[in-house]
Amino acid sequence: MSCGVFLWVRARSQRRGWVPRRGIARVGEATFGVFLIHPLMLVPLLQHFGRPSHLTTVALGVPAIVITVATVMTVLTRGLMRVPVLRRLVG
Repeated sequence: MSCGVFLWVRARSQRRGWVPRRGIARVGEATFGVFLIHPLMLVPLLQHFGRPSHLTTVALGVPAIVITVATVMTVLTRGLMRVPVLRRLVG
C-alpha cells in the first residue's frame, strides 16, 4: 500500500507541478525513525493484548494498532529529531 501511495503522489506531482505540503514533508523525514523504533511500542502492545485472532478483532484491531503505533512513533521521532545527536540516528 505504501508503494501505491508513493507512486500516486509522485504521478500527481509530476502531472500538475504539485509540491507536497510541509506537513507531508515533515512526516516523510520521520519515516526511517518510525521504521526503526516502532517495535519498541508494537512488541509490548502485542504481548500485553495478544495478537488479533477473530474476524472482528482483526477487522477493527489491526487498523487501530497500525494507526496508533504510526501516530505515536511519528510524534516521538519528530521529538527525537530535535536533539542533534539523536537526529543522526532517526533522521
